[in-house]
Amino acid sequence: MEQALIARRGILALPIALAVTSPALAASTRTARDLLRAFLDTLSAHDLKAFRALYVDDGYVQHQTLVMNTPSATSGPDAAVAYFRRRIEAFPDLKVTSDVSVVDGDMISANLIWSGTHAGEYLGVPATGRHVTFNSTDIMKVRDGLFSEHWGAADLYGLVNQLKA
Repeated sequence: MEQALIARRGILALPIALAVTSPALAASTRTARDLLRAFLDTLSAHDLKAFRALYVDDGYVQHQTLVMNTPSATSGPDAAVAYFRRRIEAFPDLKVTSDVSVVDGDMISANLIWSGTHAGEYLGVPATGRHVTFNSTDIMKVRDGLFSEHWGAADLYGLVNQLKA
């Protein structure tokens, strides 16, 4: 009974495994769960071109104020790509996984686990060479197999404490 309820609600009870070599699905046939997997795969592979293709071209709304965003002409999904580009530059071996996620219709909620070695300046902290792990909690809305909105919170306090330890 409990497993049937979990399956019906779309709750992922096991960690998401990366499948970088699997072919990407066309946006029109991609489910919200497929989109989350593609998010994890493309970021872990540092494939920002494929990562950008996961977002709607127009109307993307970022509800979270990103710490590293600076005023510029870049907005929407291109701002998200620029944000993650800076994270990958600071942590060149960055991997992202999820230990739990919930998909309900066009909404995804996930706890993301980020890990990597601090090899470049990040959040004002010069490279330390330390390996860190931190998490973020993210809610994403899907439209036509692509991300259209995002809300989230990352444990940047915990990350900075690891970098300065």
